Amino acid sequence: MAVKEVKLKDGSHILLREAVSDDIDRLTGFYASLSGEVLIYSLPPYDRARVDRFLSGLGRDIIVLALDHENVVGHLQVFVSDSPRLKGVGQLLIYLHQDYLNKGLGTHMMAFALDLSRKKGMHRVSLQVVRDNTRAVHLYEKMGFALEGILKDSYFGVDGCYHDELQMAKIFD
Repeated sequence: MAVKEVKLKDGSHILLREAVSDDIDRLTGFYASLSGEVLIYSLPPYDRARVDRFLSGLGRDIIVLALDHENVVGHLQVFVSDSPRLKGVGQLLIYLHQDYLNKGLGTHMMAFALDLSRKKGMHRVSLQVVRDNTRAVHLYEKMGFALEGILKDSYFGVDGCYHDELQMAKIFD
């Protein structure tokens, strides 16, 4: 299991590690603790059943947790298909607890997960992000993800309006 300790901009230390099956309660608690600000661009519900589906990818997917002591404060997952036609292709999601935004945690988690993806032989990691989620778009661009297209009015927000989504990807050399 890959493990790394990182130091955030505020001086705190966070442990990054791959998830294990025993993490279901920690991860369920993490999602229950997220604020509306964090979940504004999400696809809820993030309940125990969904967390169980996330963890069903253990051994296939790349699942990274950020822990402050024993508490999950970040979750990143690269969903990897087992289809031969999608060999080395994954779809990424990331969530950070609201108390850990703007501290460099997302950058550390992405670097860790992309390194694991490279080592696992991944060829391409893609994602979709609501265009208005500028904090996330900036992170993805910083980590080398390129814009591949715009999905016009594809996300119906909590504000009752449709929003564009960006299709982005990183291809490993």
